[in-house]
Amino acid sequence: MLNLKNVAHALGGEITRNQVRAPGPGHSQQDRSLSIALSQSAPGGFVVHSFAGDDPIACKDYVRQKLGLAPFQPKGNRLSRASDDAIDQALRVAFSGPQNHAGATVVAMYDYRDEVGTLLYQVVRFQPKSFRHRKPNGNGGWVWQGSERRVLYRWPELIKYPDATVFITEGEKDADRVASLGHCATTLASGEWTADCVKALAGRDCLILEDNDQAGQKKAHEAAAALYGTAKTVRIVHLPDLPDKGA
Repeated sequence: MLNLKNVAHALGGEITRNQVRAPGPGHSQQDRSLSIALSQSAPGGFVVHSFAGDDPIACKDYVRQKLGLAPFQPKGNRLSRASDDAIDQALRVAFSGPQNHAGATVVAMYDYRDEVGTLLYQVVRFQPKSFRHRKPNGNGGWVWQGSERRVLYRWPELIKYPDATVFITEGEKDADRVASLGHCATTLASGEWTADCVKALAGRDCLILEDNDQAGQKKAHEAAAALYGTAKTVRIVHLPDLPDKGA
């Protein structure tokens, strides 16, 4: 049975506030960008979060490998309609509050890839909280501007599971948290629902997770209006007793 002491030992990390902080996959032994919290309701018995913006599925496989467990194999959650319990769990993880990476300017980088996995652009998050877009310049560097083509976040994964319920969050960090539970999750940069983004969710059951503030309500209703008539079903989901701004 998993416990924090065993997890910390296997990953070369430390226990901090009921979680383990450890090096992320491919990072140095001094790195502490990966957070692992135990959860009996989560696939595999734990939830991960990368403060460096690493893919949560890759992080989960990394943790499982370190613990001597078999790689994660997606099952029903991504391939069927989400249950009420799954919706509640996804909401609570998505709105579990802000987490900052102290001592750094860039705190996260979120890749936006096309249908075959080619990187089109990144959303870069800074602390104090702000966002900028950049795209590859073709020479190993970056141009600090957005791409002409807008796509859904985690689009290749959505394509991999064509029958899955899709959770739509307000931001990339929340989408990664929901995905770490074994669900399909997405968002889009700047909340701009282009025709291509809408088409990518054609025939899908979509659950829009609404942040508890006026801006969040506006974005949720804009998403629902954009997807109406294209998605199979569209529901805006409210979490009871959610604090202001979902924090």
